[in-house]
Amino acid sequence: YDTGLYHLQAVKWNARYGVVTGLANLHTRLGYNNSVHVFAAYLDAAWEGMAAHLTDGFIVLVALAQWFTEIFFARTRRQRVRQAFCLVTLPYLLATLGTVQPSSLSTDLPEAVFSAVLVLELVSALSETGARAVLPLASILAIGTVALTTKLGGLAPFGVAAAVVGWRARRMPWRMRAAVVAVPAALVLGWLVRGVVQSGWLLYPVAGKLPLSWSVPHSIAANDLGNIESWSRMWAKPPSEVFGHGFWHWF
Repeated sequence: YDTGLYHLQAVKWNARYGVVTGLANLHTRLGYNNSVHVFAAYLDAAWEGMAAHLTDGFIVLVALAQWFTEIFFARTRRQRVRQAFCLVTLPYLLATLGTVQPSSLSTDLPEAVFSAVLVLELVSALSETGARAVLPLASILAIGTVALTTKLGGLAPFGVAAAVVGWRARRMPWRMRAAVVAVPAALVLGWLVRGVVQSGWLLYPVAGKLPLSWSVPHSIAANDLGNIESWSRMWAKPPSEVFGHGFWHWF
């Protein structure tokens, strides 16, 4: 549904013009700043019209390749832990192949895959110490950042990654800490700047409206956020109807 509603249009805008100042004023959903649609735009530039068939499917394919590698080539105790996690989560990845999501531009599927990869790294990388921990911790934070930039629902896995990395890196020398956060910080900064250019908000439509001439008005953003929140609770119902009931209505 969303692929036809705005995903395809977002990818086309990204492919043709890169980033457009105030684009969210044309259509609010074009201000969501999903990084996976920037990736899709590169694919569309190379294979025009095929982004919806390649983007999510490619992400799942790469994940499956890693999962099977972890399963069949585990030798050490650390690799056995990763193997166990991959065996438990493999049915989910395989089940997605029987849905329409790999042939769409859905942000939910990449978000789920990135979250699974994040957990895979978390369950096996926390035993590393000293200089050997820099790369695993940097990878964990970078994956959490990719989850965040894919869609705002990735704030939860990003928060977990940031908390774990912050705790493990608290006693590291400042140069090691800088190495851990360098790439994730660059990703977040670029993502925030892109969002500001498109909508005038840091996190549209949730928070961070800036005093810019092209910023989407609060009233429009609030209506957009209300539609998002109500849709996740009850499909095809207006926010006024969904939010007009108490807690016990859901039972």
